[in-house]
Amino acid sequence: MKEKFCLNKNALLFIAFYFFPFFVLAILGVFLISELKVYLKEIVQFGFFTTILFCISQLTNNIKIKTFFYRFSFVLLSFLVFIKLAFYYNFDAQLSASAFYLLFETNTNESSEFLNFYINTPLLILFLILSFAAILFVLNAKIKFLKYHSVAKRFAFFVFAILLSSLIYWKLSNENVLFKTVASYNEYITFKELFKNDLAQERSKFMGDAISSKIEQTYVVIIGESTSKTHMQIYGYARNTTPKLSKIKDSLLVFTDVITPHTHTITALDKILTLKDLKNPDKKDNTSLVQLANQAGFYTYWISNQRPVGMYESIPSLIGKAAQNTIFTNSKDYTNYVYDAKILPELEKALSSLHKKKIIFIHLMGTHSGYKKRYPKEFNVFTDSKNIKTTNNSSVAISRINQYDNANLYNDYIVSEIIKRVKNKNTNSYVLYFSDHGDEVYDTLDFCGHNEWRGTKSMHEVPFILWLSEKYKRENPNVKNWKNYTNRSYLLDDFAHSFAELSAIKFSELDTVKSIFNTNFKPKKRILANGKNYDEKKK
Repeated sequence: MKEKFCLNKNALLFIAFYFFPFFVLAILGVFLISELKVYLKEIVQFGFFTTILFCISQLTNNIKIKTFFYRFSFVLLSFLVFIKLAFYYNFDAQLSASAFYLLFETNTNESSEFLNFYINTPLLILFLILSFAAILFVLNAKIKFLKYHSVAKRFAFFVFAILLSSLIYWKLSNENVLFKTVASYNEYITFKELFKNDLAQERSKFMGDAISSKIEQTYVVIIGESTSKTHMQIYGYARNTTPKLSKIKDSLLVFTDVITPHTHTITALDKILTLKDLKNPDKKDNTSLVQLANQAGFYTYWISNQRPVGMYESIPSLIGKAAQNTIFTNSKDYTNYVYDAKILPELEKALSSLHKKKIIFIHLMGTHSGYKKRYPKEFNVFTDSKNIKTTNNSSVAISRINQYDNANLYNDYIVSEIIKRVKNKNTNSYVLYFSDHGDEVYDTLDFCGHNEWRGTKSMHEVPFILWLSEKYKRENPNVKNWKNYTNRSYLLDDFAHSFAELSAIKFSELDTVKSIFNTNFKPKKRILANGKNYDEKKK
């Protein structure tokens, strides 16, 4: 005898339980999603998506398949709700394509460090609630009353599910994590292929040979990681986190108003180390600084203490592969503690090589999150709350601030050590140090880390420090004016032009107006990726 569908008490309880993740999102979203429009879109999308999965379950009469689908979809919905709410809780923002880029670039250690930073007691409670509900549902799902034998009814559910899916895809796909994951992944793979085919090659097919001087030259570009100038004593921070650089400050050019275009390594270095900029983020005829140096006749090194692979291969490492000598000092170290002193022996080898003209790019781990893992115990100097100004006086916050400051102290040692070793060679040389982005460490927000959605001064304002040898100064007499340029406001998406000026490289796309070292320099409106003027934000 055919069973009929009937919405009895048990059926209503079952449906209500199935929609439990939706109710969690609707209730907690009121407190975590600040914009009403965004909240309503999230709720409508997730309600439709839950309904679609429920409708799909009605397309079969097979009890085992239907039971499996109910259980699987409930667990999936619970997971998606947790991801959404965790992101809003930590970043006060919606999941975006850039967030997925970070996920695709992340390796195992970075994932564990991320979880240590951002999974806290409230999120653990939420995870336990959703997990308990999922276990209860899986063990006690009652589905018999939802059995259908009518082909017409099953077809009606199918059509309804298709219509809802179309609506979500065209109108609310930005709120659907699954749709966004697939779209972002496809975009990311295309992005990586372009890098492999173009920027990872030794020479750029989009640029003719660049021109540079034939005299002996040794240039070093240090790319820092997560280091904000706001925690550096040389920039006025209350703690002495840069004793070595401060000691030689008179021999340095310390630029005070330089910002990064993005607050994540991938997107930042995509602009800083290539001819892309925020106005041309999709530039196809692109060239990296490594390729530019190659084509200007330099022998190039890429020495990195960051792992070369994330899920597949990281974007900075692909840029580095264009170098004629690529060295990853951290490729075989699977411990959590990664110290930048590893690059020093490789730097010595590069400095001692017989190549007359060379540019050495050094990519540090710097002050990357998991701060206590970035410095050896002898640099554990800051251990109390002295001279700390913070939005959060909790023991966790104070501990992280101390760890970040200790990481800065060790970073000061590494950068000054690089300068010392280059100086000892007594050649025509420079050492330029900047960071890809900074970190907010409870400076203006009750937050630690960096993200594109809550970009702060600490995340955007980075060190930009230059050391010049005496021989370089003699070869380039115009540098006597550069001390007057250190207060220039500068956005690092134009760095290619400053790099070319500094390295005396000429190429067809060089624009001296965009070089912080040139007399023709003109400051531009520093419009960030979100369309906001950074300098208006500062006022």
